Amino acid sequence: MLKTDYYEAMRMSFTVIVLASFLLHSVSYGLQNQATAPLQAALAHKTLLDQAALAPGIDQALHEAPQGIATELSRSVVEIYAQTTLQLISSRRVSPPRASRSLAFTFLALHEAQQLARQSGRAMNTDWAAQVAANRMLQYLYPLDVPALQQLLRQAPHPASAQIDRASRHLGHGVANQIIALARQDGAWQAGTLKITLPTAEGTWAALPGQQALEPGWGQVRPLLLVQKELPAVAPPPAWDTAVFQDDRRAFLDVQAKLTSQHLQQATYWAAGAGTVTPLGMWIEKALLLSRQHALTGEQVSNVLALTAIAGHNAFIACWDAKFRYNIARPANWVTVPGWQSAIATPPFPSYPSGHATVSGAAAEILANFFPENRTELWSEARAAADSRVYGGIHWALDGIQGLEAGQRVANATLNKIR
Repeated sequence: MLKTDYYEAMRMSFTVIVLASFLLHSVSYGLQNQATAPLQAALAHKTLLDQAALAPGIDQALHEAPQGIATELSRSVVEIYAQTTLQLISSRRVSPPRASRSLAFTFLALHEAQQLARQSGRAMNTDWAAQVAANRMLQYLYPLDVPALQQLLRQAPHPASAQIDRASRHLGHGVANQIIALARQDGAWQAGTLKITLPTAEGTWAALPGQQALEPGWGQVRPLLLVQKELPAVAPPPAWDTAVFQDDRRAFLDVQAKLTSQHLQQATYWAAGAGTVTPLGMWIEKALLLSRQHALTGEQVSNVLALTAIAGHNAFIACWDAKFRYNIARPANWVTVPGWQSAIATPPFPSYPSGHATVSGAAAEILANFFPENRTELWSEARAAADSRVYGGIHWALDGIQGLEAGQRVANATLNKIR
């Protein structure tokens, strides 16, 4: 069963922390931080209502709707937009770091819209507000897919009342616009163009022929819920010429010499590069599966997905910062065994730590806090993701060990913000 007390604590405080993230950067985002008269509603918890002037469209929408009780968020709405986001990530061949950002911002928009609607004291149609917010966010992230996204929104059922329809739509737009303002200033669009100079000493990474470093500046992207200095750093690796790393390289060659069909199947299953839902997408699929098994409500599913995606996004930032800080060689940069090649393609960025392991550690820890009875299963899958990269011939074992540990710390730092 879901850990009810823990879920309630998360539900009551998650949006306040997200708002704090907005407020933290409000000057650089050019948002107006002005006092506004709150709606006269008995709210156990206020979210963006206290700062509605940050996004005038939100304030207007909340006043447009008649007083009453908002509808509950349907689980089907959350699942539709989860699947739509995963399909876009796959069809547009989005890189794993950018895919994590897409998931985090889309689920954040959906979550904030439903949270505001439900706690407004107004007769909002929560499904409609959440769909508009998530759809608008996806249109921003995937401009080439705007026509298809608009068609998806047109096919959704609208509220019966024109007044509620308009107010709910305006609320969704207002929330999305505010989160888009945040996304425009997080540094993601500059991450792929950063000019870097990498060392050339023994044991350092070098791009293989035809490769270019992927997203070398991703480590400087602003995380969500946390500020940069609060993002746990990945522990430094042992030096290349130490006995620890020498033993790890020997162990790698031993594994490669004894690969089984099961090992290769595991490597292929977790490969999850561009053209797939990516590693975090696989964990979102796991979150959806667990949410169905535990019969969560739409609001609960939206909270699970938002926190999982945000922690995964933060984990990729921490991971990429370490990758280009330590610049550790890939096996393909070092192995000289005649005829050897990795079972899966070597990615165009340094080895340490493993991105799969880091995001898996973060996602597994978030989900284990929501579903404590599934902790053993979740961490078994996270370790399988880390091990798969060694079987695939593209990582050292220590990349996975340290990646899992770093991802877990990122998840706990994110959770500590809302406890």
